[in-house]
Amino acid sequence: MILVACPTHQVKEYCFQQWIDNIKNLTYSDYEILVVDNSPDDSYVNKWDKQVPMIHLPNQDQDPQRMGRRICESMAVIQKHFLAGNYTHWMNIEADVIPPKNVIETMLRYSGGDADWVSHCYPATPTPTLMHGIGCSLLSRKLMTDFDWSDKTIADDDPAVECWNWVQKKACYKTVELWYVMDVKHLK
Repeated sequence: MILVACPTHQVKEYCFQQWIDNIKNLTYSDYEILVVDNSPDDSYVNKWDKQVPMIHLPNQDQDPQRMGRRICESMAVIQKHFLAGNYTHWMNIEADVIPPKNVIETMLRYSGGDADWVSHCYPATPTPTLMHGIGCSLLSRKLMTDFDWSDKTIADDDPAVECWNWVQKKACYKTVELWYVMDVKHLK
């Protein structure tokens, strides 16, 4: 079973219904959904939790300079849920990223099924560049057992960069970056 999950915040409300509609219609046959909200209060969760399972993290520092900390704390909650369950992979899809419905099957196929981190690049709207990292990534149980999202030393920088740097230093994880394999939309 695969856990499809993401952290979110009320600033993503403009695209959250589109994300929900997409995620609920993935073609992979065995997955569950979890969203962790780090908004100032629980009004965002109260609006959306009838459509997808959501957890609200109370008392989050809303300073935009510490957004990375909120994301890491949300990722730590997802990680704890993931490790407590019978999941083989965590499919992280950010709330403003819309992959094709067969994203999980495609990532498993291109990675040979044994990669620890499969990342797909997508447009960095509104710039003409491409983003890659954790926004549309399939993460293995091995990687999520070893990496610690609650580590406070990573919380003040870009969480995806910190995780990637950690993986690179360890040099024991198979990583695959997919470029131009799927049409992944980035909503802005």
